[in-house]
Amino acid sequence: MVVRLIQKLKQDTYSIHKAALLIAALSIAAQILAVVRDKILAFYFGAGSDLSLYYAAFRIPDMVYASLSSLMAAIIVLPLLIAGYQVSQDRARKVIDSLCTVFIIVGIVVCGILYVVMPYLTQYVVPGFGIEEQERLVHLSRILLLSPLLLGISNLVGSILQMKKNFFFYALAPVLYNVGIILGIYWFAPQYGIEGVVYGVVIGALLHISIQIPAAYVYGLAPRITSLIDWQLIREVFFVSLPRVATLVSIQFAQTFLVAQATYIAPGSVAIFSLAFNVQAVPLVIIGLSYSVAAFPVIAEYVAKNDFYNVWICVRNAMRHLIFWSIPVMCFVIVLRAHIVRVLYGSGEFDWTDTRLTAAVLATMIVALSFQTLSLLLMRALYALHQVYSQLIAQLFAFLVTYITVVYGMQIWNTSPFVQSFFESLFRIEDLPDTKVLIIGMAHALGSITLTLGLLYIFRKKIIEVRLLTLRTVLGQTLGASIIGATTTYAVLVFVQNYILLDTFFGVLMSASIAFIPGAIAWLGILYILGSIELREFAQAFKKRFWKTDIIQEELQKL
Repeated sequence: MVVRLIQKLKQDTYSIHKAALLIAALSIAAQILAVVRDKILAFYFGAGSDLSLYYAAFRIPDMVYASLSSLMAAIIVLPLLIAGYQVSQDRARKVIDSLCTVFIIVGIVVCGILYVVMPYLTQYVVPGFGIEEQERLVHLSRILLLSPLLLGISNLVGSILQMKKNFFFYALAPVLYNVGIILGIYWFAPQYGIEGVVYGVVIGALLHISIQIPAAYVYGLAPRITSLIDWQLIREVFFVSLPRVATLVSIQFAQTFLVAQATYIAPGSVAIFSLAFNVQAVPLVIIGLSYSVAAFPVIAEYVAKNDFYNVWICVRNAMRHLIFWSIPVMCFVIVLRAHIVRVLYGSGEFDWTDTRLTAAVLATMIVALSFQTLSLLLMRALYALHQVYSQLIAQLFAFLVTYITVVYGMQIWNTSPFVQSFFESLFRIEDLPDTKVLIIGMAHALGSITLTLGLLYIFRKKIIEVRLLTLRTVLGQTLGASIIGATTTYAVLVFVQNYILLDTFFGVLMSASIAFIPGAIAWLGILYILGSIELREFAQAFKKRFWKTDIIQEELQKL
């Protein structure tokens, strides 16, 4: 049945907008499972040291993933595959096998070395934790070293599927990844505690790769180990990916820096920051990743043809839809942040204090959502344009902003009662301890905004056709409608809270739902009155079978 489905999908033609909807649909499924995963984790472990150790255990394996797996990333591999496939399928086959073989060899060596030196590294990841917690972190991190090896090969397979413009199994892989973690929680956590959850992560990585391999096999491009390595290709990939590796490692280093700083605040601060990060990642993945992944193959093809005008048209149209969706999500999440966190995590060991702190951190991070979605698109566009070193500079500058915000923000927080009182009052957490964790969320948001502005500047310098004024209509319409919608939601929320008890899950959910619906109607109504092109395009695309639509090049001009 799987093979028949793959062969059916091989016959499908392609449209950026509808491919984005397909990716978004499966991304929603993956993010729903991610929310379920985090809710179960919060229920069993709360925002305490165990959950903080779990999230901290990803830091070093994620750096391995960022560095080694970037060799397998679609941003690097896809242009090479497209170029190779234009020559012949045998050439594309040689590219795939060479990359797979070198990755496996290098990955095993690197992970083996890190396994040995892990005790020396973890003390820098959680410097605020005690010796016992650091020893536990060593064990968890060693297990997780299997994950980047599996996901790296899965990335290569995903690049093959993207080249063939078959996004179904590529987008399904993250769904199964979260399924594996959830299974690990239920199967192993009762006996092994947080270590059992880590076993689930490895199971999820296995499922991630296993669902994509059959599709690559049907195309005749499944990765294989070979002794005939194209070393010239490997050198090319190495030098092209080197700045990307540095960029991704710097992103992970910034994340690790924030986690390390959170360990000085309180044992549960890492969990608070990580859970808030995961909530804001839901719309980021659904909105930002969907359009950026769908647009990237077309951008790469236009770059190969030196058609830079249509590169800008493609990027501009994707940017319009990213702005259209991300701004209202930001506004509604700010208003409903406590209700969202309470519904997602509020049970078991995750108490009301954890909810309020997580909601406050979420609010500080969600303000950068639009910038983050744009950065996902711009990074892919700039890699297609071979602007790799300039991205590294932008990321390093963004990290500098993050570092300055944390260091000086902590000092100001400690020495200025006015600043501390202002932000605690703004987020209504005056009576809670460990509110300094807000600085971590603010630093993350400011770093993200800085990165996006830097990428946008680089893109404008490269593509002279860029006219950002063409985005002012969607920006003005969406921002105005979103503010009106969010204000309506807040007014209804204040009213209904007098009649609905908020001490139960269903009470919180009902209150948020009743408040959100009129706000969403107001948002849609304003956009309809203003004649939003993006709203009309989405409605038209949603009515069609977006996984079976012809791509017409002129469609890019109309989007």
